[in-house]
Amino acid sequence: MVEIIIDTNAILRFILKDVSTQHIEIYELIKKAKNKKLRIIIPEIVVFETYFTLKSYYEYEKETLLKVLESLLSANYLKIENKQIFMEAVKIYRTSNLEFVDCYLVSNAKALNLNMFTFDSNLKKYLIKK
Repeated sequence: MVEIIIDTNAILRFILKDVSTQHIEIYELIKKAKNKKLRIIIPEIVVFETYFTLKSYYEYEKETLLKVLESLLSANYLKIENKQIFMEAVKIYRTSNLEFVDCYLVSNAKALNLNMFTFDSNLKKYLIKK
């Protein structure tokens, strides 16, 4: 099976549908992936960049960001690097006031059975409560 990596712009065009020709092109790739004719790989940096772009540039609210992240992570036709860590990070993000990247760090530390060190006061409070 052919495997491809897609970048942040491809994901954004699919989500936003703001450039119709590009949306159609990525939609066709995703359709092939759903039909198991293609495997789409999404590097973890692309997940973060998608999140940050939607949050900062497009001003998505937390609930909408959660829906986007959950939709990406639940798509069984996408291979997302460190998917389980992201899934745990989304759970933490939903119930905390931490930034998403901090939720990922907490989730990653947990998966590796490691403690965390930080100067971030919000993150420190969360770690103490936990």
